[in-house]
Amino acid sequence: MGWVGDEAAAQVLAAMATVEGGIDRPLLTHCQILGPDLVEKMAALNIVANIQPSFVVTDAAFAAKRLPPALLPYSYCWQKMTRAGVVCAGGSDAPIETSNPFQGMYDAMHRRAPLDDPRECFAFPHALQLYTLNEEARLGEVAPGFQADFVVVKYDLVANDASKLLANDLLQRVFVQGIERYNATTRPPVSSPLAIQASGLPGKNGQIRICRCCRV
Repeated sequence: MGWVGDEAAAQVLAAMATVEGGIDRPLLTHCQILGPDLVEKMAALNIVANIQPSFVVTDAAFAAKRLPPALLPYSYCWQKMTRAGVVCAGGSDAPIETSNPFQGMYDAMHRRAPLDDPRECFAFPHALQLYTLNEEARLGEVAPGFQADFVVVKYDLVANDASKLLANDLLQRVFVQGIERYNATTRPPVSSPLAIQASGLPGKNGQIRICRCCRV
C-alpha cells in the first residue's frame, strides 16, 4: 500500500492499528508527507517504509508551491523516520523514476531546495543499505546460505565518497543466485538510463530530469 499525503497516512495507520494480532511486516510505499505523530505511529507498527530517494530531486521543483511551509520539515524525512526506528528500503516507482539503484543511492545523499535539509540526507553506507539489507537470511550478505545476488563495480565507492555512483562504466558484473548474468566486457553498458527516460515515458522524471550530473 502507498500514500503520499499526511491525511492518507493517518487513515492507513489508524486502520492498521485495528488489526488484531498486528500485520506481519507491513510495507508502505512513498511515505512522503508526514508529521511527528505519524512517524511515531509508523515505528510503533513496525512499518517498513519503501521510499523513493529520486522523488526528493524531481519533486523539489514543485514541493514548495504545493506544500505549506510547516509540512516541509516532515516531508521526505528519512533521517527522522530512521531515528524513530522505522526501517527504510529504497525503491524507484519505475517508470516514474529510473530503476537504476545507483541513481537512487546518489539521490539519497544529495537533495535539492526546498527539500535540501542536509540532516535528512543519508551517508553512503546507509544509502547502500536501502538497497541491500533487511532481507534477513536471504539477501544482503555474501555468506553461506544466502542467495548470492551481488554486483562487481569498477570503482571504490567508499574511498571516492560515492562520487562515481553515476559513472556509466561503474557496473562491471552482475550475479543472480551465484550465476553471472551480466559482464561489461562482453556486453557494453547503456550510456545512461536518462536517455531512455527523456524519450517520453510517463512520469515526472522524463520531463524534469535531463542531465545526470546537473539533475535538472
